[in-house]
Amino acid sequence: MRLLKRISLFLLLIVVGTNQLQAAHLMGGEITWTCQGNGSFVFHMKLYRDCNGQVGPANAVLDVFNHPTLTSIAMNLVSQTDISPQCNVLGPQITCATAVNTPGAVEEFVYQSAAITISGTPTAAGWIFAFQNCCRNNVISNLFNPSAFGFTLRAIMFPYNSLNTGTCYDNSPEFLEGPKTITCTGYPYTYNHNASDVELDSLAYSWTQPLDAYTNLPPAAFNPGLIPFVVPFSFNSPMPGPTLNPNNVAAVLNPFTGSISYTSFTSGNYVSCIKVEAWRCGQKIAEIYRDIQVVLLPCGTNLPPSVVPPFQSNTIFQDTVYAGTLVNFTLSASDLGLLPNGQP
Repeated sequence: MRLLKRISLFLLLIVVGTNQLQAAHLMGGEITWTCQGNGSFVFHMKLYRDCNGQVGPANAVLDVFNHPTLTSIAMNLVSQTDISPQCNVLGPQITCATAVNTPGAVEEFVYQSAAITISGTPTAAGWIFAFQNCCRNNVISNLFNPSAFGFTLRAIMFPYNSLNTGTCYDNSPEFLEGPKTITCTGYPYTYNHNASDVELDSLAYSWTQPLDAYTNLPPAAFNPGLIPFVVPFSFNSPMPGPTLNPNNVAAVLNPFTGSISYTSFTSGNYVSCIKVEAWRCGQKIAEIYRDIQVVLLPCGTNLPPSVVPPFQSNTIFQDTVYAGTLVNFTLSASDLGLLPNGQP
């Protein structure tokens, strides 16, 4: 039986060695792993930091929960990149080079472990790979007293047919799209973290709870606390909705495609956490998470581009094809807006 895959196009309005860091202004992060073909794993972690805070660490440690013998995995910094939104030369410059009082300036730190063989069969609760950090940004709008809480990033490896993980039978999903940390208010916005799985495991998306730092270390139980949201926000409604402004459209997450859509006329800094589950033959085999802080800012008049739908005689933005099929299409767009100097 041939598998069907649904392909969707998401139009993006693109604008513009310890485990603890003090006052780091971490904006989020994620943990993933890859198989090396020889039965070993390499773990990867990305941290996104507010450039107004301290720099990321030169190395990091993943804590491993629920494994009978392994309690930690060392990771080294492999890259450090300014991923701030790129603006027109006449517009506002958002960079880490001039980060003071510059909302949205973000730097990405990428960490990687050496190849490691992990033997055994995960428990039903899974093996949890976690990283914690002390402090969230005090300017966050949807969390209660945010600077009093920390971060817990996590990824979970689950059992599959009672196989020994020493064979390294699964790569975790990974996010192919970097986080969009700054967005204009006043316009409909659609974004996708774009998770992908090399084994073509089925993926399911959901909102989940951002976590505080944990107090237990392995082999004790994994115990991060939940962070309270300011009313009317919640972990599954983290962006401004019509309660704050009748013109707002609350964020909606498509659990099958991962598409997130919302319209906000309300500025601020908003934390959300996305969980991606990987399923194989009816069994959940992995979970990855992205905890991220988004800055919503007024950008003035900036109409979105007009895009011609590429499928079915230029009528729709999605189509259904057989998995493995080569897909070709033409995407045509026009933007009638003006640059800050008045030129087209």
